[in-house]
Amino acid sequence: MIEWHARESAHASFRLCNCIRAAAACGQSNVATLTGIVTDQSGSAAPNAEVTITSQDTGIVVRSHSNTEGVYSFPSLLAGAYRVEFQVAGFKKKQVPVLRLETAQKMRLDVSLEVGDVQQVIDVQAATTPLQQETAEISETITAKDIESIPLNGQIPYALLALTPGVSAAGDDPSSLA
Repeated sequence: MIEWHARESAHASFRLCNCIRAAAACGQSNVATLTGIVTDQSGSAAPNAEVTITSQDTGIVVRSHSNTEGVYSFPSLLAGAYRVEFQVAGFKKKQVPVLRLETAQKMRLDVSLEVGDVQQVIDVQAATTPLQQETAEISETITAKDIESIPLNGQIPYALLALTPGVSAAGDDPSSLA
């Protein structure tokens, strides 16, 4: 009788742990979000701006338009490299030739359009990674190449988490990252 209760309790604990793991996994996402505001040189919103995003990995093209406040959003983009173009009648077309999005990233990209001939195109070259302004989270993508090329002390995969800014081990045990 006591063995049955202990065994049943162990099974209940196991099921509870699996439910917690499943709930945590639901919060993970394999898509990125790109959002921003399109304005003119004076800072006024550019409503109905056509925003075109092209995946450099797959060639898939997605179009959207800014709303009356100039806000646009692409909420479900796969991680990868993209070209982004902004266009409004009476303004020079602006493009960002290479924009890299990582898994679960929420990037904000605001642009200001210049008055001019529609045939003129302005390339925006980003020298640094855009500042993450949408959330206070810090994240890092560890690629398969990283995993293969970084020596793991004691073959503990949790040691890779220490590469992420803001993550540190509590004591000597790398599996107790905080």
